[in-house]
Amino acid sequence: MNKNELVKTWAKRSNLQTGEARKMLNLLLEIMSEKLEKGECIKILNWGHFKPCGQGARWARNPKTGEPHLIKPRIIVKFKTGKRLLKILNAESSRFLS
Repeated sequence: MNKNELVKTWAKRSNLQTGEARKMLNLLLEIMSEKLEKGECIKILNWGHFKPCGQGARWARNPKTGEPHLIKPRIIVKFKTGKRLLKILNAESSRFLS
């Protein structure tokens, strides 16, 4: 699912216009980005939480040339699934395991 599909689904389920749903989604993403940028965690009960983490510099290799390349230190975001979301995902886990 991409952003446009998410907006259309949001609009349909909430009886909103597509433009209003897009504004709401953009606002949610903006708020989440601001909080993560400040180093804050975002916790959504039973669904999961996002946590910004620092990743140090490391060496990697270009797969085509084999040439070593230094990847600069950066901030990444880790997501940990909540209990309810895990339960939902694992209720029909066989579709992913086959």
